[in-house]
Amino acid sequence: SGASGIILRKATLNVTNISITNVAKQGIWLHQASSNATIKNGAILAENRCVDTRLNVHLVLEDLNLKATTLKHGNTQPITVGGYDDGTTIEMNNVNVDFAEGCYGYAIISFVKTELTATNCKFTNAYNVLYAREDDASNSVFTFNNCNMYANAPVYGPSNWFALIAI
Repeated sequence: SGASGIILRKATLNVTNISITNVAKQGIWLHQASSNATIKNGAILAENRCVDTRLNVHLVLEDLNLKATTLKHGNTQPITVGGYDDGTTIEMNNVNVDFAEGCYGYAIISFVKTELTATNCKFTNAYNVLYAREDDASNSVFTFNNCNMYANAPVYGPSNWFALIAI
């Protein structure tokens, strides 16, 4: 069902000058509680999810380019915040999230209670910047400081473009 570039379980990962390309499904998968990751100065290109979190993680993304490359595994979600427990914290600084031509999706999707702060970030060709869905994402806090969204995927009509969706 695809491969991951890096799988992290109950550990701390500090990566600088990273380049992960042409990975099926996930570039980096933070899989279990108490995982912490700082990923900076690089690029992750993955078919569907560049960074995928599960179960109470703390994630820092800095000076990073993330790009979803295909619809092979359904709609793309470069930053996927999921799992079954609350408590995920994400700090994004100077992160660019992009989609390949004809490859649309949610730049950030959250399935659990999340505290996310994005500063000086750019979201290009996104269907939506943020989609917080399901009851488990209730009481999340999402802060965007000096961020830009460039919705440039003509496959959808104008009425379907929303920068932020919380359901």
